[in-house]
Parts: sequence; C-alpha cells; structure tokens
Amino acid sequence: MSLLSALASLLLLMPQLADEPRIGPLPRPPAEAGVGRLLARTTAETVGGGSVSLAPRGTEQATVIALTSTTCPLSAKFAPLLGRLSSAEAACDVRWIFVDVTGSSSVEEFTDFAERAGFTGDLVHDPDLALAWALGCESTAETILVDARSTIRYRGCVDDRYGLGYARDEPRMTPLLDALDSVLSGRSVELPATTAPGCELTPDVNLQAETAPTYHGTISRIVQANCLECHRSGGAAPFPLETAEQVIANAGMIARVVERRTMPPWHAGDAHRDPYGVFANDRSLPDQDIAAIRAWVDGGRPLGDPEVAPLPREFRSGWSIGTPDLVVRIPEPVAVKAEGQMPYVDIEVDPGIEQDLWVRGWEVLPTDRSVVHHALVFLVEPGRRGRFGPTDGFLGVYVPGNGYALYGDGQAKVIPAGSRIHFQIHYAPNGVATTDQLAIGLRLAAEPPRELIQTIGIADTRLRIPPGASDHEETAVLRVPEDVRVLSVTPHMHIRGAGFECTVVDPDGVRSTLLDVPRYDFNWQLSYRYADPPLLLSGSTVRVTGVFDNSRGNPGNPDPTSQVRWGKQTDDEMLIGYVEYWVDDPDVDPEAVRSGHDDDLVREQVRRLMARWDSDGDGRVVLSEVPDSQKPRFDMVDLDGDGAITESEFVTVMRRFLD
Repeated sequence: MSLLSALASLLLLMPQLADEPRIGPLPRPPAEAGVGRLLARTTAETVGGGSVSLAPRGTEQATVIALTSTTCPLSAKFAPLLGRLSSAEAACDVRWIFVDVTGSSSVEEFTDFAERAGFTGDLVHDPDLALAWALGCESTAETILVDARSTIRYRGCVDDRYGLGYARDEPRMTPLLDALDSVLSGRSVELPATTAPGCELTPDVNLQAETAPTYHGTISRIVQANCLECHRSGGAAPFPLETAEQVIANAGMIARVVERRTMPPWHAGDAHRDPYGVFANDRSLPDQDIAAIRAWVDGGRPLGDPEVAPLPREFRSGWSIGTPDLVVRIPEPVAVKAEGQMPYVDIEVDPGIEQDLWVRGWEVLPTDRSVVHHALVFLVEPGRRGRFGPTDGFLGVYVPGNGYALYGDGQAKVIPAGSRIHFQIHYAPNGVATTDQLAIGLRLAAEPPRELIQTIGIADTRLRIPPGASDHEETAVLRVPEDVRVLSVTPHMHIRGAGFECTVVDPDGVRSTLLDVPRYDFNWQLSYRYADPPLLLSGSTVRVTGVFDNSRGNPGNPDPTSQVRWGKQTDDEMLIGYVEYWVDDPDVDPEAVRSGHDDDLVREQVRRLMARWDSDGDGRVVLSEVPDSQKPRFDMVDLDGDGAITESEFVTVMRRFLD
C-alpha cells in the first residue's frame, strides 16, 4: 500500500467521527477478532531502526500492542491514558509497543506525540499499515494483548471512557486492564474481544500465522479456544481433546463436524444481525479456522514446533462464577440408569429464604455433567401454591458448556422472601449407571439493582402437530407494554423442533428478526445473549415461531403417525421462547410490566381458543361447539349460566387459574 493511498483512506474516515451517533465499545465474538490464535507476525522495525519482537522475551509475561494516530481525535484522547498505563505496567513484566498508523505523520511528529503522551515502550512507525494489516487491526484505537507463548489473549478497546460522540471522566468497563490482570494471574480472560471505536482500518489479510497449519502452531489454539470447555477431563463431552495424541486420533471426525457446523454448538443464523447486532456468547467457528482444520488433516496432521505451543488453559474445578453466597442443592442424588430414556425429574426445595434476595449471578452445576442433557431452575413464589407454567421464566438454566451468567453492575434478578426453588432436570443415560446431585449457586448483591432482570416465556401450549407433517409452524405472540431491553432469548422445543424464529413488529409496523435459529437442535438448549441489549418499544409485538418435523424423515421422531400435543416429556412437544429482559424506564414498576405480560398472554390464548371453537363466528361459544374432551369444564367457564362462553368470561377464569 502506498503512502498516498494510506493517507487517503484515513482522511476519508475522519468526517465519520462527526456524523456518527454516540457509539461505545461492544463485546464481539473472540474468534472473529483472532483471539486464541498464534501472533501472525513476530517482529517489527522501531523508529530507531532496530528490530523489536512482538512477543514477550525472557521474564516478560505479556506484550501490549497499541495502535495510535497523531491525527485521529480518539487516539489523541486515549494517548495520555496509554502513557500512564504503560508506565505503571512496565514494572510488571509487560512490554508495550506503540504503532503509529497515520499515513501523513513523519517519524519526528510521532516521536513528539509519544513523548507528550508519556509512552513507555517501543515505537513503531507504520505509515503504510503493513504491520496493522498483518495483525488484522480494524481501528486506530485498538489494542492487542499477547501472552508469553505469542497467543493473542485480548483484542479491543482500552476502556470505554471515550467513544464516537461522547466522553466521560471515568470508565464503566476496563477490558484491557482486566485482561492484563487475568493473563498475569494465569486465568482465562472474561471479556476477550470488543470493538474499539476510532478511525477505521480495513484489514484484508489472512490472520493465520502459519500457511501450512501445524498442531502446536494453529490447531491446538483452535481446540483450546473452542473445544476444551467440554472436551476435557471431567467435562461434559464424551472424550477429551487435551493432548496432540487425542486430537490426532479424532482429527477426521473433528474436521467433519466443524465443516457441518454441528460443532462447536451454535445455531443462530445471520438474520438477527440487522438491527440487533451480534451475540456476546457467539461460539461459531470462523471459515478461516474450519479451513485450517481441514488443511491440517489433509496435510498429514503435522505436530510442528512444540516451542510455539500455547500456554495450558486452566479451568476452575468448581464454580465458574466464583464462590457462591448461597447454594441450593437437590436433597438426594438422583439415580441415572445406564440405558434408554428417563422422564423429566422435578424436585422442589425450600431453602428458607427469609428476605428478598438480589441475584447478580447464578450457576447451575451438576455433579455428573456427562448425563445432564439440560436443566431449568424456576422460582415458586409465595402464593403460587407450588405451581409454575410455561410463561414463568427460569432463574437459571444448564446445558453442556452453558450453565451460568454474571450480570452487569447494577443488574440483578430478585428472589422474593419465602420463595421455593424448583429443579426440572432432563437426564440422558450414556451407557453407565451413575448418580447426580445438581445444585444452583447464587452470587448476591447487597442492594436492589437499577435494572431488575426478569425472564418470561412466550409459549404456545395449544400446539397441535399433524401426523407426518414435515414443515409445520406454530406461533405465540406477546405485546410489549413498556420499553424493555432484551438481554437474551432461549428457544425451547423438543425432538420434532426443526427451526425457531423470534420477530418483533415495532409500533410503526416495521418487522425485524430478534433471533433466527434455522437448524434447531434439541440436544443444545442454548441461550443467545446480546452484546448490545436491544430496545423494544412499548406497543411492539413479539412473535415466536417454531417449525416442527413430524415426518419419517426426522430420524429422532418416535412416532410419525401420531398427532403431537403439548407435554413435558421428550416425545411430546413444546414451543417456548424464554426472553430475559429489564424495563428500560427506571420509573416503571417491573412487576407491573410482568403482570402486563401475563395478561397479554392470557388474552392471546383466549382469542386463539375462541377462534378455534366459535364455528359460527358470533363471538360466543356454546356447548355444541366445544370439543368433547372439554365439555365437562363448560359450566366452570360459563360464569353467568346463560349457556354460552364469552371472551371476558374465559379471561376471568384463566386469570383465576394462573393466580
């Protein structure tokens, strides 16, 4: 790239800073950012004419590569902070390398800029963007953290005190410092990748450091970042992938399942990305990594140089959320048989909660992960008489590799005093008889949150799937009574579930997709958590749609000749979209919104039943129009005894039932 073209590209981007709305850094998929990969370039030329290693040397434990620019406004704002950080971290075995990507600046101008900012570290003048592009950098405000084995552990912003269109005195998030602390302490980085608002760059190179992938250089890092969470000793997967021998022995299968995108488990499509952006927990494997695995397998599975192998990944043996403040465990171990199927296990526990609790984090933890297909943990609040239904949101959920959540500052769920905890567990026998004593651990906040996290299920309990139907749709609808922010959506169907979609129609009638799961898989009850929780306006309508395959072409279908109805067991079906949210207006009572949700669900179910039974369309259902199975309940709903059921009578009875 010529100096002139580099300058032109940067100058064209400068007006964007004035035109953009307020935009701060957001989480992004780590694999997309190159996190976990071997550093693609090892050396750079400094302004003094020498060569500097981009990886730590000797006793150094980490390197921070910080892009900057003498002409980018955001780079200028971050410069003093980078100077202070580099001076403070210099004594902690951390090397700092500052890379100027301003096409128009001279070496002298960059040196003066660095001196004024107080940069402590090596200076690299990169006017042609050769180094920045080799590293896949996308912004003049981006930083990259590399560990002692040249593995990229973090890529993103310094912090969020400056962004497009705003500035603050103090940051709300400090991901670079947090990542440094984790790497220096030998821990996993909690937030490994963010966007870095600044003047945009456009990388167009392959980020892989090896043109011919080896195990130690490329494959081990892909496995470590995407597979070891489950495929390790004591993990949920049926076999470990912790050594070269284990990966080589399973290499053919690994290549096949990643090419089919059945592993790592991630089923969201792309329809949600506009306008709701990406998911914070996106675990999909980039095309580049899939191609590297195939090339390695076809290339003879070479080991490569063990000197470039990544540092071992450490896993906590117990709670991922840290030590819980409260642990609620099922009283006795559940015996899990070796073969066949098991019905859902429902166990209710009274933990003796005497005052309202504010839950800022939860984790559902089995004692034998290998046999727990999934588990849902519900609250049974006082006055509910031990009942809960599909519209009741969960407190916590477990699926292999996805069993905990930590909310942001000022966010929490509430457990009202006197509540009981209901465990609903689906065990999947794996050939060996065992036991499991599942528990939920809770991290508590000391005071009520600014944002009360709630969960509600949007459910179609009247679903009816015809025999042999291969592409049958069912829907459920919910009106949003107040402005809310959506934290996550969790689809739930059973073995005939083939696809799931959650759409939103705003008050102006504009339709958009909140979640698209074109290939639903019952084996993975995943939650999809938004990097930037979208705002749903009051008056919007949320619709969940499930596509079911009850045909012989569905290999998991136990009986294609049956009509399938709602039920708890695997052979029955469900359609629920669990939505985790908080009310965006702090002056609105969240419990009132929850009540509004329940009322909308009641009215929607009543309208659907009335439409199904009211054959003459007169707005009244008489006994002859009611199915035989429901006729014994007719008098219970006909409150005025006039021989006909109206919508208002039906709503009244349904409300009593739910209360």
